[in-house]
Amino acid sequence: MLELVKAGLVKVTKFVSKVFQSSKFKNAEASIKKFGAILNDLLGYALPAIQLVAALTPTRADDEIVALVAKLRLQVFVDPEQPLTDITKKGLLLAAAREALRGNLVEAIKRSGGAGILLGGDLVKDATTIPDSTLDTAVQSAYGFWKQILDDANAKA
Repeated sequence: MLELVKAGLVKVTKFVSKVFQSSKFKNAEASIKKFGAILNDLLGYALPAIQLVAALTPTRADDEIVALVAKLRLQVFVDPEQPLTDITKKGLLLAAAREALRGNLVEAIKRSGGAGILLGGDLVKDATTIPDSTLDTAVQSAYGFWKQILDDANAKA
């Protein structure tokens, strides 16, 4: 019985070793590292976007969010006569922060004279080529950092 368990463990160990040495794992690892580098570079542009959304929606009231959607010209329909659900509010705030972030990137690219900006080591000349999901992750990460900073400041006060 013990020999069977040992043989099973040897097979599992060999399998796991092959997985971690495979080119697919190495490609996945490289992709994750690349995404982390892009995200790190985006955070500097995302924090001002978070602060803008927070400043324009201090109470997260429906009328503030509707005004934010109008100000940022988001391509969504919001019926000002209907109350917003919590899920809708979160979605609209995320979309607003994403578009503010994209606007920050567009401005940075313009300031570069069109030469582009480096994100994760790659030169980006068009902010519309960055997937929404990547920008959303940057916004959510920046929000987490910003909230932690505020929580720490409030704890010290």
